[in-house]
Amino acid sequence: MTPVPQSPYARALGERIADLHPRLRTYFQAVPEGMVGVGIGTFQRVGTLVACCGRSCACSSSAG
Repeated sequence: MTPVPQSPYARALGERIADLHPRLRTYFQAVPEGMVGVGIGTFQRVGTLVACCGRSCACSSSAG
């Protein structure tokens, strides 16, 4: 049996992916076979935002 490909997001969400709005669910699921995902643009910030010192800031910024 061939495993069904999953995006990392779908794998992390598990069954909760069904709770997402249909457009978001499509965005976070794996790219269908025979299709490609293409993105354009420039990142303004790379990484994940985390809470530190009671405010949202980039994890690379210093706390202070």
